[in-house]
Amino acid sequence: NLVLRSGAAGIFARTGDPNGKGLAKWPEYKPESDAAIVFSDSIRLEKGLLSKHIDFHDKAAQRARADQAR
Repeated sequence: NLVLRSGAAGIFARTGDPNGKGLAKWPEYKPESDAAIVFSDSIRLEKGLLSKHIDFHDKAAQRARADQAR
């Protein structure tokens, strides 16, 4: 598994932050940038990868909050 071999999993387990020397920068997820780490033959950052899925869940959460407020 690339995540385990890269050391990111161990760093994350110890520190709560998967970033480390020599690893691809793993930014905190922010909806406005929609950047996500992709693990394939290499580890890379891609933007817009999750937007449809995140938008779906954001809208569902907004509906649930609105229903609770009634």
